[in-house]
Parts: sequence; C-alpha cells; structure tokens
Amino acid sequence: MEQENGVQRGVEEIVFSMLSDGRCRGKTVIDLAKQYRSGSISVEEARIFDAVYKASLEIRRSLADKIQGALDIMDLKDEQEDAILAAVLDDDLVRLSHADALVPSHRLCTAYDSALGTLSRLVGRAARWDGLWDDVGSVLISEARFLRGDDPIEVTITEKGKFGDHVGKRIVDRLMTDPNGSEEFLAVLAEEISAFLSSGKTIEGSWGAVELHEGNLVYRLTAKEKVSYEPSTKKTMEIDL
Repeated sequence: MEQENGVQRGVEEIVFSMLSDGRCRGKTVIDLAKQYRSGSISVEEARIFDAVYKASLEIRRSLADKIQGALDIMDLKDEQEDAILAAVLDDDLVRLSHADALVPSHRLCTAYDSALGTLSRLVGRAARWDGLWDDVGSVLISEARFLRGDDPIEVTITEKGKFGDHVGKRIVDRLMTDPNGSEEFLAVLAEEISAFLSSGKTIEGSWGAVELHEGNLVYRLTAKEKVSYEPSTKKTMEIDL
C-alpha cells in the first residue's frame, strides 16, 4: 500500500495513476467504472480501465512470488503463509466443506444483469456470470479482514434478508451495479447465500466464517493473530493476519 495525504492507495489505484497519464476524466478506478454505467466512457478510457486490472493482477502475482522466498525461511505454519500470500493477492482461501462452490442461479444472474444497467459486461472483473460469486466472496472476505479485532466477534451481515448498508455498498461498488437499481439483486444474493449455507456447505477461512443465525447471515470472526519473526539481529517483526 502507498499513502497519499494520509490515505492508503491500493495497487489498482497506483497503476491507474501511472497508466492514465491525465487521459481519463475520472480520478479513481471506481470513477471510471461509473462512466461505463452512464455510457460516457471513451474507447481510450475503456482500454486503460481494462489494462489497470490486468497489470495490477500481474504485479500482485509477481510480488507474491518474491514474498514466497522470504516466507520459506521464516518457519511459519502453512496456514500462516497462505494468509500472507492471500493478502498480497487481494484474495483469500475460501474453504468449502464440499468440492462444489456456490453456483449463481439463472434468477440471480438475471437480477445481476438488471442491476448492471447499461454497464458493458465486456470489461471488469465481475462482468461475467461465472465470475459473480468470486467477486461477492472477495467482498465478504475483505470486509471480514477489516472488521477483525483483538478478540473473536460476531457481526451481522444481513437482517431480514437485506444486506447492511456498508456490506451492500461494497458489493455494489465491486460489481459496478447501479446503486439505485440493485435492491432485487442484493435480496436474491442474500437468499442464495443463505440457501448455500443451509445445505450444509461452509464459507470459512483463517479470518473466521460466514454463518446463518436466526435467519440472518453473520460473521463469526477470529481474533487477529500476531506472527513474530525474530532474525539474528534480535529485532522482532510483527505481522497482522
């Protein structure tokens, strides 16, 4: 992460600032995504937007490869190494109790298309039906990481079938749907995640799990773990997982 005026900037935003070179009207990647939805995007801006995601992915993968070498000498547990690499890749291990993952129904995909509105489905990470669950899962996991503290906690995700404002907004932003036209999509999504968990499958990782409690989706979050590494200089480095 890079900081600008005290605000952290992710890999995608840094790459965007380098690739745009003043040729985009939007100041952030999300700004550019909104231009897709409104139909005001130019061909050049569309190419830049697509290039940002491709370049960012390559950077994350390259960095993960380099970090792997350092992790090999730190004698960490496998799950600790996996968690560090997952954070670099902006991903996480979503372990399912069965081999099959959540498969969006035709009803959910149709609601998703409706929520996309005029946004082109040719560009962007969540622009295909087969990538829908990956993007939703990524939002749930990143939010879980953000909410974790020094002690295990339970946090409500949905109430009476509706996502809380913060998680719902994160899903809308990530999938680039119309904020004013996503109510049905979010309702169907909450319903299908609940049905997935009710069938005996699980969504869990080192961060904790998403579970059903009295009909609502909730986080059961684990406490952050401090991993201490003591090199020969006797200085200790602590990493939040």
